[in-house]
Amino acid sequence: LPWLRIKPDAVYGVGASMGGQELLLLLARHPHLLEAAAVVDAPTDLAQQYRKFASLPCNAGCRKRWQGPIGRGLQQLARIEVGGTPGQAPAAYADRSPAHFTRAIARTGAPLGVWWSRADRVTGADGGFVRALARVHPRAPVMHVAGRWTHDRGFRLNLPRALAWLHLG
Repeated sequence: LPWLRIKPDAVYGVGASMGGQELLLLLARHPHLLEAAAVVDAPTDLAQQYRKFASLPCNAGCRKRWQGPIGRGLQQLARIEVGGTPGQAPAAYADRSPAHFTRAIARTGAPLGVWWSRADRVTGADGGFVRALARVHPRAPVMHVAGRWTHDRGFRLNLPRALAWLHLG
């Protein structure tokens, strides 16, 4: 990739969907590890995401693969991973929710790019996380882009933009 420019002594993070969620958690917990981060369509509240799973569309092929609606399957996986429902394990869901770490993320000083879509039916992002970051630290180096793409297209569409914003491409 001749167009890719990387500083050998810096670590950059780029993630989409749940990978973006995990990247935000890494930034909150270990800010010294990252030079900058860019996330696309990242859920920021796992309890809210758990509830949204139930409304995910699922056609006949999807129901066959998941042995029922995908939302129920994802909720079951979340219950196994987290240790119950949001009502049963609220602290565990908070620990996996970047929104719970808004203050820490805003104060890292690491540049953060956030791409989210008004058309994303999977995460249902609404810009609330970005607004919360700005309330906590109005001068935090946070850049955000709101658009209208489907969840499955968000990363492919925005990866070149994220790399350019990170000065990597």
